[in-house]
Amino acid sequence: MIAALAIKLIGLGVPQRFAAALSWVVTALAAIALLWGAKAMYDRSVIRENDASVTAKTIATDATAKIEAAEQRATDTATIAQSEKERSDAINQAVDGKPSDASVRLNCERMRKSGKDTSRIAACAGLGR
Repeated sequence: MIAALAIKLIGLGVPQRFAAALSWVVTALAAIALLWGAKAMYDRSVIRENDASVTAKTIATDATAKIEAAEQRATDTATIAQSEKERSDAINQAVDGKPSDASVRLNCERMRKSGKDTSRIAACAGLGR
């Protein structure tokens, strides 16, 4: 092959002493190009396999997290519903009448801690007590 390439180069007007060296250089460059292409294809396949495994792991983790979040939401919903029921039951079972000063102060403090502005509520502002 190299000899045939050298003969063709001689036919193109390349001197005989350079034709052999030039044919070796061309052959070496072709081999390097083939090896580089093969390595690039191998690297691409390795990257695809890695991406596929990472994607599968991420999807599995995501699915597990979604299941756990759904269970937590269900638990939270049940807890909130139970708390609301207890509060409404306590309100409905309360004895009609005037609440005590301690009860009013406690409720005012609860409203303040929850972030409600109590300045316009007479009982919490100290007016009328």
